[in-house]
Amino acid sequence: MTRDEPTAQLNDRRMPALDGVRGLAILLVMLLHFTDRTPAGDLANRVYVQIADIGWIGVDLFFVLSGFLITSLLLDAKGAPHYFRDFWARRVLRIFPAYYACLFFWLIIAPLLLQPESVFSRNALAELHQSQAWFWSYLSNWKIGLDGEWTALGTSVYWSLAIEEQFYLVWPVVVLLASPRTLARICIALIVTALLARVSLAAAGAHPILIYTNTFTRMDTLATGALVAVIAHDSRSWASLQRYLGWFFGAALGALGVIWASLGAFAEYHALMQTIGFTALCVLFGALVARAATPGDGRVTRAFSTPVLRFFGKYSYAMYLFHETIAVFVVPRLGFGEVHAIWAQLARVAVLTPLTVIAALLSWHLFEKHFLALKRFFPKTGVPFRPPLRTGSGVA
Repeated sequence: MTRDEPTAQLNDRRMPALDGVRGLAILLVMLLHFTDRTPAGDLANRVYVQIADIGWIGVDLFFVLSGFLITSLLLDAKGAPHYFRDFWARRVLRIFPAYYACLFFWLIIAPLLLQPESVFSRNALAELHQSQAWFWSYLSNWKIGLDGEWTALGTSVYWSLAIEEQFYLVWPVVVLLASPRTLARICIALIVTALLARVSLAAAGAHPILIYTNTFTRMDTLATGALVAVIAHDSRSWASLQRYLGWFFGAALGALGVIWASLGAFAEYHALMQTIGFTALCVLFGALVARAATPGDGRVTRAFSTPVLRFFGKYSYAMYLFHETIAVFVVPRLGFGEVHAIWAQLARVAVLTPLTVIAALLSWHLFEKHFLALKRFFPKTGVPFRPPLRTGSGVA
């Protein structure tokens, strides 16, 4: 998940389409988690649930976008003074304050707010306290995968933040030591290795949640975004990629369509989706990010530059952190929380979405931006780069 600047920038110029891509990602995730996924009730509700079930792909989109933006920043700063210090300091100021504030809430404040008669709440909080070291150290994805079950009380979404933090720790070293050509080969190797790891684990009967949350099985998303960034820094390679983006996009969409038809759903835990499907998503989102990152006035750029998508993209990090927590507290207090009808589903979204937006705005203006102001002590270095204008044909 890209947790970069509030507005995606390259070459110190705004790239609104990338903000819009991030906005789409958070809207997909929120739709998923605000939906009662029980496929019951009337036909309209069953159709709605099947559509909302697609929302898990928003995390994959976050990963690809993050790989692109972070690798672009690192390539720009390569060879500059304080390369590691400035990068890691800026990541800490962007990521840590809100994340650790959430942990503080769950470990210290939540026990005072949750109803003491709730056995579920007491057990979930006790489990969270026992496993808190995994969360403080950004390793919760490993705990979830090894346990084969999601953590409760709104903390399950932290698994993707853990993977990204692990990426931030290792990737600057790789980018610094590797030439662009070698870096591209490393990205391809990681994409292939992740697919092979998923196939091997699925064949061995590993728990689907382990495959879904493991760093090594999901690194292809970040590597795909990184590969696009490497290509974007070479004008000839970028021009070649632009000519084939339409083919990549169409092939990935076709593969995912076949999987959907075979399974009857976009099942994130099915072996077919977790192997070929995850790789197809990498290709699809890699092509999408490549097109959105290209200056110009194409249809994709215009679609993702809309004010609504950009707004959600700008505040997506806090929304991602808070949305499940808000649902934990609010949904049980909604009289229609367990009604399997389309009106109840839409009502949940209508209530939970503005509450999440308000929480994100308060977090940004009252808390996060004051830490981000400290970034002035760790300025971006190097020569910023912006992909060249689109040439040739491809996804418009």
